[in-house]
Amino acid sequence: MDMPSKEFALAGSLEELKIKGRLVVHGGHRPILVIYDRGRVFALDNRCPHMGFPLERGSVEDGILTSLSQCAAGAHPGRRRRAAR
Repeated sequence: MDMPSKEFALAGSLEELKIKGRLVVHGGHRPILVIYDRGRVFALDNRCPHMGFPLERGSVEDGILTSLSQCAAGAHPGRRRRAAR
């Protein structure tokens, strides 16, 4: 395996990702959340676009990531993001 470049960050092995279900990689400008769900791998900004909470603490169900902002913000509904295909 080649070493990461300035444009890419090594996230870890697929086996580790399968076991943990999600990993946070510290990219050049911000943390990236890498998720393994239903046999597919997704990577996205680790911040909730609504309240800025870490998405790594959210839940993944049927390919949809729901942030914790619905709990932390009380009256504000949580954001649901479908992983890109």
